[in-house]
Amino acid sequence: MSTQRRSEHGAAVVTVLLILLILGAIGIAVVSLVNRNTEQQAAHSKSVVGFYAAEAGLNVAAARVRNILLGFDVPTDCSAKILSVGNRTVTYALSGCTQTPQTILVPAGEPYEGLNAIRYIYDVTSTAANPAGFEEAILQMRFETRLIPMFQFAAFYKDDLELTVGPPMVIDGRMHTNDDLYLNTESCSPGARILGQVTVVNSLYRGRKDDLTYG
Repeated sequence: MSTQRRSEHGAAVVTVLLILLILGAIGIAVVSLVNRNTEQQAAHSKSVVGFYAAEAGLNVAAARVRNILLGFDVPTDCSAKILSVGNRTVTYALSGCTQTPQTILVPAGEPYEGLNAIRYIYDVTSTAANPAGFEEAILQMRFETRLIPMFQFAAFYKDDLELTVGPPMVIDGRMHTNDDLYLNTESCSPGARILGQVTVVNSLYRGRKDDLTYG
């Protein structure tokens, strides 16, 4: 009897141990899952930081090219540049410095449609690396610039443009001013015509610049 009881007691002990081992295994699995989620969240946060750092490289490169173009020049340096953004190292490079530009016709619906334009296309690649030197993000951007020769305009003015010639006056071509345009009353009367497209950066007035009686 005592032997049987010891066996039953032993079986009961074994059963309890098995349950504890299973519960322990479940606990380990839960802890591992929590740790894995934490690692994924940390990796996601780091990748976001790397993305914004690489994006900063694109913006710096684009601004650099824009300033060169505004100076009536084209980029000639396509070597890689290094930029520090926080604790990230960003390397960005421009491609297209030796390209042969294309002459295109500006599509309908766009400003200066129908005019010939000289088109340049540039690609920028920006790579962000973390402090350990591993790449976190690689971004690319393509942008296009067009140069429109001014000889396609009948008149192209940097400042105010004022027309004071009386009729019959016919301007067969486009007109553009980077400031205000003044059309006196005689130029606006029957017999005076502007056949081309007129673009004005600021305001268009009917009247002389020194007398805006006609608004």
